[in-house]
Amino acid sequence: MNAHDPAQAWQLAAGLLAQGQALAALALLERAVDASPAHVALCRYAGEVALHAREPERARMHLQRADDLEPGDLTCGINLSLALIQLGEPERAIAVLSPHMAAQPNRQVSLNYARALQDCHRLEEAEYTLRHLLAVAPDDVEALTNLGTVLRDARQMAPALACFERALGLAPGLQAARDNLAHTLLAMGDYRRGFAAFEGRRFEDATGISAQVPRWDGRPIPGLRLHVIAEQGFGDMLMFARFGRQLADRGIESVLHVHPRLVRLLGRSRLFDEVVAYGRAPLGTTARWAPLMSLAHLLGVTLETLPAPIPYLAADRPRRERWSAWLGPRTGPRIGIAWAGNPRSEQDDLRGRSVPLAAFAGLLSIEGAQLISLQREYGLEQLREPPWAGRLRCPDPPLDAGSDGFLDTAALICSLDLVITCDTSIAHLAGGLGHPTWVALHHTPDWRWLRDREDSPWYPTLRLVRQTQPGNWTEVFSVVAQQVVRQP
Repeated sequence: MNAHDPAQAWQLAAGLLAQGQALAALALLERAVDASPAHVALCRYAGEVALHAREPERARMHLQRADDLEPGDLTCGINLSLALIQLGEPERAIAVLSPHMAAQPNRQVSLNYARALQDCHRLEEAEYTLRHLLAVAPDDVEALTNLGTVLRDARQMAPALACFERALGLAPGLQAARDNLAHTLLAMGDYRRGFAAFEGRRFEDATGISAQVPRWDGRPIPGLRLHVIAEQGFGDMLMFARFGRQLADRGIESVLHVHPRLVRLLGRSRLFDEVVAYGRAPLGTTARWAPLMSLAHLLGVTLETLPAPIPYLAADRPRRERWSAWLGPRTGPRIGIAWAGNPRSEQDDLRGRSVPLAAFAGLLSIEGAQLISLQREYGLEQLREPPWAGRLRCPDPPLDAGSDGFLDTAALICSLDLVITCDTSIAHLAGGLGHPTWVALHHTPDWRWLRDREDSPWYPTLRLVRQTQPGNWTEVFSVVAQQVVRQP
């Protein structure tokens, strides 16, 4: 078959997509689009497949080309708006959808339009759009769930919970409603109900152990050897690792299976009897397993009993000495900053958590301050932009360039006076090290930072600085810069 022929490329891509090979299907379609760039239907299909492959930038490119070639197509507009929402461009998504809302506001147009309005913090308009949709289809569980998230952003927690509960009553397996119910309860500080609901989250076993031994239900078992499987992001792993000590207090032998880049950091912190890379520990006859983030529920943790034994992470002394020497003579406060999280996580509760590096500019006026980058991988292109070019010191060699993730970062943090970061793994690392840290938070942050608090019960040395107006980082960093100057 000729993969450059539009019809044949379409057929081959559909087969790959049916096999779950979305990226391969996309690559094939892009070669066909290069050969036939004016083929509107092929551009639309490439954009649709790019969304399946979680490649929103590539989706936007193909769908925008299709829309330019043949404007006004409803399905293309819906998909293009979704790509723009995923790219953090809700204003452009609204512009794409507005003509369709005026002409034929079908269900998916309304859902995408409301999501874009929500991301622009136009919450009353988003609520109106969803309630109008629900007036026509009161049992639309996706609309109910989305309305719940809008109400939660508007701090209407009880009505938000009612939306999630109604959606789950209609569709008990609806993952989005289960996750949002748990996150809302946790954000309210109702850890008993919140962590129970959190058990409904998706869990991916990177070890295969769950297929070999029973899952632990929290009850005592003589000689229990508990295999705890880390999950989700690095910040989640660092945050929930604290519960290893509670297992030890109950006389439970535990093995933590974790991402290879965290093995040495968590191993030297002695929270578990053993820390191994995923799946590299023998099983015994009394073995059980549990997800790491389920320990809070299994141990009956509440907001009042949350263990915060700070520090529970430990930096390597030789590395600390090496980074301290790298910093050189002290000229003023030594401040480490991190401004961006993984862009693939910038959605749902984590949307908007990254901060433009330009927002930190007020720190440049602090006399004698040594500003050190703790940023890795993402957002580094901003270092070339004014006013930061040449004014923020970047570690050399780069932090954690090898297989031992976070060891150098932990050592460097312990050589600084203060860390200022957005909501990313650096906040959890610095908090676990017991280091003074200020966390700049979005107007509606992730559940773990609760609501309306300047402190964190998870990390006593953290100070939380929250947006009072959605999207306004200027006020946040004005407060931060003033407080840094006032510190002795």
